[in-house]
Amino acid sequence: MEQRKKILYLMHIPWGWIKQRPHFLAELLSIDFDVDVFYKKPTIVSKKDLLTLVDNKYHNLSVRGFRYLPFEQIPVLRHLHCEWINTFLLIFQLPSFKKYDFIWVTSPLLYSVIRFFYKKDSKIIYDCMDDVLEFPAPKTNRVLYNKLLKNEIKLLEISRFVISSAEYLKHKILKRATVDREVVVVNNAIALPDEHLIDDSKMVLITKELEKFSFVLMYIGTISEWFDFETVLYSLENNPKAHVVLFGPADVAIPTHERVHYMGTIERKYIFTIMSFANVLIMPFKVNELIRSVNPVKIYEYIYAAKFIIVSKYEETEKFSKFVSFYTTKEDFSTLISGLAIEEKECLIDKDDMKAFALANTWNFRYKLLRTLLQ
Repeated sequence: MEQRKKILYLMHIPWGWIKQRPHFLAELLSIDFDVDVFYKKPTIVSKKDLLTLVDNKYHNLSVRGFRYLPFEQIPVLRHLHCEWINTFLLIFQLPSFKKYDFIWVTSPLLYSVIRFFYKKDSKIIYDCMDDVLEFPAPKTNRVLYNKLLKNEIKLLEISRFVISSAEYLKHKILKRATVDREVVVVNNAIALPDEHLIDDSKMVLITKELEKFSFVLMYIGTISEWFDFETVLYSLENNPKAHVVLFGPADVAIPTHERVHYMGTIERKYIFTIMSFANVLIMPFKVNELIRSVNPVKIYEYIYAAKFIIVSKYEETEKFSKFVSFYTTKEDFSTLISGLAIEEKECLIDKDDMKAFALANTWNFRYKLLRTLLQ
């Protein structure tokens, strides 16, 4: 019997964070490979936002954290040469790279983790899931920006395979690095729910809250600097019966408004049941360079919920044009909400078509492509 190959899977986000692309792919890879996940432990993330557990059904998946000190983000230390401290710490935290067939890397940040440990014959896989240089921290910290850019270029040069979550992102990283190489686009996808938890005690409490609101505009996901609160608040002023309900971890202040309801972070198993209580599912994002590189997981999930959907218009969302309504200005958004609030109709798009689209875009389908690549 052929021995299972081993993957060292290095994640830049904590395993407990809201479930994203790295979590899904690590789980699926463990079906055919022995996968050891090592994630960078968070320094400032609240424990209440760390909800994702290791699923016991994935027997060939192990998950552990490691410490990596962000010297480049500490003003008094960013210009000093302190990386040797991290290298010393990593020697005692990471396993030997020699015993792995593949080294999976989810961010340019992690090149700093592997640079002294990988060998020329190491089969490195770089899964570029975001345009990390467009996040707020590197945009305001030139030392961090330059470090991430150099790391990205290095990963593009040394990786056996490079994967990108979006077409726009693929072209951007190649242009920025001036590297000519193949990059395989593997879009994000949906993980279908196992069950609806309407009778779950926690779900009952959430349901009671949602039933208080007459017309629910719902968002589920990370709430950060790209969330367009200006547009949302403008639509509320023009639609007095509408309530905005937000679920997910937030690293920005939520505006105070009597019809904006922040419900905190929830476990993934609840989201499809919760979406059934929405009148409209929304994705009000500011379309900047960071967002243009995002192939949004939440739109796949919204489509599966078979509700009215309103999203910002950009290259990656135009792929969903059959199932969503687009807006480009706050006036557009407000007008769409007004029309739906007056009519109060069920979603007019064929629900079977919406479900079929979601079923054709699951993480299992994405994994088939990756498995072929690795084999």
